[in-house]
Amino acid sequence: MPPKRALGVDGDRLSTLVAQMPASPTGDDLMKFFRTVADVVAEFNQQKQRRLTVTPACSLDDLDSAVRMFGLDHVVGHRRYVFVSKKKDADVEMSDWLLPTLESLTTDYWRMQTAEALCRSPIDLLLNERLGRIQNKQSIENLALMAEKPMSADVPGGLKTVTGAMDYVIGYGGKEAFTSALIVVEAKRARSFDGGMAQCVAYLVGLQQRREVTSPSRMSVKVYGIVSDGLRYVFLRLDGRRLDVSTTHELLTEEDIRKTYYSAFLV
Repeated sequence: MPPKRALGVDGDRLSTLVAQMPASPTGDDLMKFFRTVADVVAEFNQQKQRRLTVTPACSLDDLDSAVRMFGLDHVVGHRRYVFVSKKKDADVEMSDWLLPTLESLTTDYWRMQTAEALCRSPIDLLLNERLGRIQNKQSIENLALMAEKPMSADVPGGLKTVTGAMDYVIGYGGKEAFTSALIVVEAKRARSFDGGMAQCVAYLVGLQQRREVTSPSRMSVKVYGIVSDGLRYVFLRLDGRRLDVSTTHELLTEEDIRKTYYSAFLV
């Protein structure tokens, strides 16, 4: 199961209230007891809000720190946790124009690493073309993409939350917000790539926590992430507490581009 929001109150105080209850309480006794319990919970929540630490997602350093922060099942670099997409290359054809266009963005005159905006250009092209190509599949005909959507994730223990904005999010339903989000995409320059991995993990945890609240009995807890600097692409899958991370795909050759393209949507 994904990390959950913690809830706690002063246990000693509650025990005292229970001990003070008459052996055969009247209706008035019960009403007084429940009102007092409600006051205790409200007081705890107020204290919790005062103690709550808000951490910007952009301040997270690397994948390992995010794994430890959220208590996930993952060992960085261990082959047991390498994510490999099971989708077949033949599932979807690539448009003829996409390959030469992506190849042109790896040339010396397109210097992606000078600004994050340039890093996003190949990501935009790849996601837009891939999304358009799969629209004829009945099961995912409503899949859509939004950008710069806020997300928060509560850290186990209940006294810290990580907040930020997802660069891209892919999901179903709604015009302004998805009813079910599946994939988070983070665009980062090469020097910020490690931090982008940590941000992506935090947002995936946040998606899981939101699903637990909105529809815990119907929705899967499996969510996916992509981190890219425009040239390199790493794919993530968070299933409950288990996090798997792919090897790095680079847009250096036609074969690399095709592998990245077919892995772009992992659902």
